[in-house]
Amino acid sequence: MSPNSGERQPIFPEISLAEVDGDKEDLVAIFPMREEGIQFLNQANAWGSVNLKREPKFVALYVSGDYKQLRYLCSVDSITPVSDVDSSIQTKLKEHNAYDPTKYVISFTNIFVLKHPIPFSGGQQGIIRGLQYTTLETLVNANGTDEL
Repeated sequence: MSPNSGERQPIFPEISLAEVDGDKEDLVAIFPMREEGIQFLNQANAWGSVNLKREPKFVALYVSGDYKQLRYLCSVDSITPVSDVDSSIQTKLKEHNAYDPTKYVISFTNIFVLKHPIPFSGGQQGIIRGLQYTTLETLVNANGTDEL
């Protein structure tokens, strides 16, 4: 479902960044995601396979394609090696060509669609190509992806 399809019903509840319950210094991991990843997110209530060097409290997902915006915010429940997650999630990862037993799956307690997504901005500086970290305060105050 692209933003131009007329079917803009969110799969997840909406939230404003101002409503997020957290400390301003809470760590947020930002990952890029293709539109097809929305289906995995909905089915698994998780994101993976990913490499992590730090343990975030939140995950923000930047959706590429027609969206081009940071659209989802998720509260982290657990971080588990791919090889240790439930077999149903392993199967979903394989279906999406994302199974890698050396990486991790981040499970969520909550997944929200942002009421006011953070749009792509800033040319090359605003492109989210891979994992990057920020704080909740920076995320809340960002007007575009180049400010993350």
